[in-house]
Amino acid sequence: MAAFASSLPVSASSAPLGLRTEFAGGAAVQYRHAVPEVPIVGFATASSTGCAALCAVAVVAAAMPRRRAARSAPPRRPGARQVVAKAEAADDDDGAKGAASVSVADEDAAKRRVDGAFAGIALPSFAQLCTDPLAGLVDTANIGHLSRAALGGMGVAVAAQYSLTKLFNDPLLRVTTSLVASAPKEEKGESAIAVMILALFLGVAQMVLFGPGAGAAIQGLGISTDAEMYAPAVAYLRVRAFGAPCGSALLALTGVCRGLGDAKSPFYASVLATIVNIVLDPLLIFNLGWGCGGAAAATVIAQACGAMLLVFRLSGARGRGELGTSSGGFRWQVLVRVLRNFMVTAGVMIARNWGKVFCFTFMARQAALQGPVVAAAHGLVFQLGFATSQVAESLATSTQVLIAQALRAIKDTSAVYQFAPLPPRTAARWIVRRGLQLGLVMSLALSGLTYLGQGRILGALTSDAAVQAACTAVMPVVLLCQIFKALAYPMNGSLMGALDWSFSAVVLWTAGAAGVGLFSFLASFGVVDLRTVWFGLTTFFATQVVLGLGRIYSGRGPWRALREAA
Repeated sequence: MAAFASSLPVSASSAPLGLRTEFAGGAAVQYRHAVPEVPIVGFATASSTGCAALCAVAVVAAAMPRRRAARSAPPRRPGARQVVAKAEAADDDDGAKGAASVSVADEDAAKRRVDGAFAGIALPSFAQLCTDPLAGLVDTANIGHLSRAALGGMGVAVAAQYSLTKLFNDPLLRVTTSLVASAPKEEKGESAIAVMILALFLGVAQMVLFGPGAGAAIQGLGISTDAEMYAPAVAYLRVRAFGAPCGSALLALTGVCRGLGDAKSPFYASVLATIVNIVLDPLLIFNLGWGCGGAAAATVIAQACGAMLLVFRLSGARGRGELGTSSGGFRWQVLVRVLRNFMVTAGVMIARNWGKVFCFTFMARQAALQGPVVAAAHGLVFQLGFATSQVAESLATSTQVLIAQALRAIKDTSAVYQFAPLPPRTAARWIVRRGLQLGLVMSLALSGLTYLGQGRILGALTSDAAVQAACTAVMPVVLLCQIFKALAYPMNGSLMGALDWSFSAVVLWTAGAAGVGLFSFLASFGVVDLRTVWFGLTTFFATQVVLGLGRIYSGRGPWRALREAA
């Protein structure tokens, strides 16, 4: 930290005035050096401390005895269990007999209800994921008007931050959604507490490990200490690392809400966080002269605001009896058992995501080694391409939840399946097919819109002609990558909905090796440019789709239940 501070040739007090003069003159290269680091880190640390306290409040609230539910559970439909049992028995005995016992009209109506449930989960998640990338795009647009070095440095830092998020926080969200949804109602309170404990641990671990080590992480991506991009990259990554507890808390609370079937509250939290980020960005970046560090600080504060809103929403759910312990009070034995299950599953998922981190870090390093222009272009299309395709996550969420319900109904024949008389096996096949269909249609539409409007989009994000030209050259490959990613997400959602964690880890590691292998193969023939990097990323997602389909149709592991219906 001292070495970073000593590299600032302009005093902190003169930073804002120097920024205005340089910006008005059109050369903002030295802007990044006038970043007073101590106030920025103080903001991030304060926000992180607040988020830690927020997690503690949520844990205590969930641990309190549950009030009597305000509304009674809806009565079961008479005869639904018998209908499901008959349909399942016929499906097990003979597919033709199953079709005979369930009329075509009833089956079509049940499939429409499946589609309705799919949309009921996907649409709020879709809206949330449409707003989530806006914060990153706003950061890119503001920093893009400073200098090429600032934009390239933030691009490298964003790639590093993305890798950290995928390594620690992404498993937290996915595990939380599946395990909270599958937990018995009387254990959902302990499940929420276990999630908060795990989120707090992961957030503090990121802050301790990667806050002081931000400089080493940027150097590991190929940026030397004397490079123009080094200072802004370290400023951004360090602040985001010190604010990691905010991000972990927000994702954990999002997973709890989704597990409870509430996809609207995370959307509201995302909107609030985006508005806060948009308001704070100009203030911290330009007025206070914090540059890339200011963009990171705005993101951290915005995440803290979103987490506070979700705590408020979950407190209302506890009052309605949807969250909390039994009337007898808090049960430590249940908490220990649930926490152990969460930690084991999260450990597998973290190991799984190392395959993704390995591939993404390798590609980011290769882009950075090609110079500031390529690094800036990679960071820009990384934000643009993945922001527009990120909406496919909504399909993965719907697929994950509905597949888990269908496979659970296959095992527990005494339970009433919500889509009766449609057999759960038939519903599971329909859900997988529908997720892939919607992923393909959505990705084609998004890619087409991005391609048609790329000129205006790139012009709004950066004024550097060289960076715009590099983005335009690689855009077709980026859009192809979008298509495969939109297919890979619902495929991964199917694997995680089936609790097929181990094979999901094998898929990510194999896909990462395939992407890096293709890049290395092309590089051996002297083909090394930004398109080569994105061909590697495209291979990474395409491999996931192929392996996922092979797993489902192999009839092995949890997918044996679908095979037995044949």
